[in-house]
Amino acid sequence: MSDVAQYAGVVVGGALYRGRLHRDARRFLKRHRQQLQAMPVFVFAMGPRRDEPPAFEEARRELDRALAKVPQITPRAVVVFGGVDHDRGIDLRDWEGIRDWAERVSESVPGR
Repeated sequence: MSDVAQYAGVVVGGALYRGRLHRDARRFLKRHRQQLQAMPVFVFAMGPRRDEPPAFEEARRELDRALAKVPQITPRAVVVFGGVDHDRGIDLRDWEGIRDWAERVSESVPGR
């Protein structure tokens, strides 16, 4: 995607893995930071595989560190959802919470 300015808003998401936001999400934010600073941006990450508050807090710090590298962008919403590890039978995705967040994002984009 070479020009994001044609969109009313952008949702950027990716997995958190070993303390970092997925490389493609980081690259997208950096590559398009000038255009993204002038539009509604919403960010999510999938990460924790332990259903404990400290795991979610650490994941949020990891996501915040990634966003700090593109200070031109001020997301309207940032959220961390639980992750999945199929090998260990762990799935902390909260589909209802994900759907609710996506609906709120959709409703807040101008011109939809």
